[in-house]
This record gives sequence, structure tokens and C-alpha cells, in this order.
Amino acid sequence: MQSLFHPVFLSLMLISCGSSQFQTTVKTRGSSQKTASAEALGKDSPNASPEGVAGEKSAEFKFGPKSTPNDVLFIFDNSSSMKQHLEMVKKGFESLSSADWFGDVKIGVMTTLPAESANLSQTHSGVNVYKGINSEPGFLSLVSAKAFAEYKKVADSSKSSAYAEPLCDEEWFSPEAVNSNRKRCLSVALQNPHHGVGCEAGMTALSQITAKMASRGSKLFRKSALAQVVFVSDAQDPGCGNSELQKTRPSAGSLREQVLKQNDLIDLKFHGVLPVEGGMETSETSGNKDFGFPYNTLIKSNKGILLDITASTDYSSFAKSIAKSALPEPVFSFGAKISKVLEVKVDGKILPASDFKLAADGKSVRIEGLNPSADVKVQIGYLP
Repeated sequence: MQSLFHPVFLSLMLISCGSSQFQTTVKTRGSSQKTASAEALGKDSPNASPEGVAGEKSAEFKFGPKSTPNDVLFIFDNSSSMKQHLEMVKKGFESLSSADWFGDVKIGVMTTLPAESANLSQTHSGVNVYKGINSEPGFLSLVSAKAFAEYKKVADSSKSSAYAEPLCDEEWFSPEAVNSNRKRCLSVALQNPHHGVGCEAGMTALSQITAKMASRGSKLFRKSALAQVVFVSDAQDPGCGNSELQKTRPSAGSLREQVLKQNDLIDLKFHGVLPVEGGMETSETSGNKDFGFPYNTLIKSNKGILLDITASTDYSSFAKSIAKSALPEPVFSFGAKISKVLEVKVDGKILPASDFKLAADGKSVRIEGLNPSADVKVQIGYLP
């Protein structure tokens, strides 16, 4: 089959005679596949049989780029050694506003500051603190104007003055969003006091903010989103000699599993602008402080994009690669096992049997040749 469309998955609407509103959200766990969420239309299908009677049924899917949630979370190193790197990162990431994104894109920003495991409102004992650091925008929270207002109440002016540009109101903003001075929200969100914090444990910070939000009954990412996490640091987690942070740092597998479990995601990817194996050392990785390159292990195990922070001065290509990196698979899930696929139509065109395949577990169908540049309707006739 020739390529028809460009994979950006949206939502599945399951049609069943007499069915009332029922919703299924398909969550991948430790898989790179992205599938669909389902919602009953509550109307008859020409192929549907009465509920509970064995016979042909029809499922209708929307597939395309228009409304897929695409959440991109930047976790940046807010230490003093990052000041020189962040200026170049800001310039490169300006290109995200004009990148060829798919889906409904939102960007959020937090820092690599870890907390005490027993008190997620308190910075870790290994961190070099200053007055107000527990309220610093991005500490187990997303950077925003509201966060800065609280920070300004408790921090000395020598620290709060580092935020020369107004922050944007939204915690999650679009790539082209700007502040009141017409500066990109992403660029101004990277402002920080550049205090010598000592420890930059981004993997722990991501694990902790996920747990913190779960404890409050909320989620970090939008429902059914394609989530991408981008670490930006001149250190490797935890960036300091603190033995507890080294021992309790989540593994690549456990971190992925936790974020997927506590968020209703279609898929999760990790990327980074970081020191790399075989590359130049930074002041933060010299003296055997690479800690086994845990960020890099996380990114490579999830087939993410990794850029050497010591060898790059232009981050625009990296930024644009992120925009294109999370295209979902053309896999359509039923949420329950089906016995046989009878027919597949794409915008009314019947596909040959060679163009689709029922998964071994009987719960999803993969269609070959779909392309995410256009929104289409997929109809699948099947036997339960």
C-alpha cells in the first residue's frame, strides 16, 4: 500500500449497537507503541450486532495530527556552571516556535533540583541552599509567573533580580507563546539565579514531581498525551557526591514505568543536551563525576535524541528534531481481545489484507503505510 497519511494518533470511537457512553483509555507500559483512547458514539453501526450477541461489529478511529496532545517538558540544570550554556540553548530553542510540530503542543519547564524524600517541599540536604530556594520557580513545580510571585516574597532581591524578564502566566504554553515583552515563554522560563546548588538530580526531580502530583490527585501530563522529557545539563545525575542521591536515583526502567503509570500517556520519550561518553569533560563531570552517565542510559534505552553539550553551539537542529521525534505508531487498540479482523477502511477505501495485522494478544490492529500529514477516518470491521 502506498503511504497515505503521517502517524499522529488521535482518538478511537467505538461504535456498538445500543451502546451508551463508555470510555476506555489505552495506556502503554514500558512500550514504545502509541495507541488510541476509545469513546463510544452511542449510535448504531451498519455492521453492528446487538450487545451480547456474537456477530460483526465496527470500530471507528480518527487518525491525524490536529488534536493529539503533545507535551514537552524541559528539565534544566539551574546551577551556576550552566550560565554559559543556557544562553546558547535559549537561542537554539527559539526555533521551536517555527518547527514542524504535530498535535496540540504544550511546553513546560522545571529544574533539576531534588527534594528530601520525606518532604517534597524541602530541597535535598545535599543541595547548597539560600533564602527562598524552596520557592524557586521550577523546584518540583513548573515555572510560571505565579510561582515567581511567591518566590519574590521570600527570596532576597539579589536572587529574584535574576528574573529580568516577566515569566508567562501559563505553566504549559504553546511553542510560539510570548510574555508581555514579546519574548518567548520558553526562553524566559530558563531564567534563574544560577546559584551554586551543588546537586543537579534531574531524574530524581522528575520522579519526585510525578509522585508529588499523584499524591494531590493530579497528573503532570495531559491525558492521552505524547510526552517528551528533555534534560539540559552540564552534569550527570546527581551532579554531586551525595551518597543518598546516588543510591536512590531511579533506574531508566523504573522512571519510565513510574511516569507512565501515574499519567495516562500514549507514549513517553527522553532526550537531552548533556555531557556524553567519549566527549569532552565539563567542570561538573571531571574527576570521575560522570556517575556512569545515567541520563544517557535513560535516553538511549528509550531511543531518544542526545546532543553533546560540550561540542555544540547551535541547538536549533536538535530542537527541530525533538519536534518530529514522537510520531506515534499506526496501532489502533480495542481495549479488549477480538477474534478476527474482517475489513479495514481508510476514508472509505477498503485496504487489502496485507496492509493490516491483528496483534498477537488480539487487542489491537496495526495498519501499514499510514502517514501523519493528513487527518483520516479508519473503520475496522471485526468479530469480538
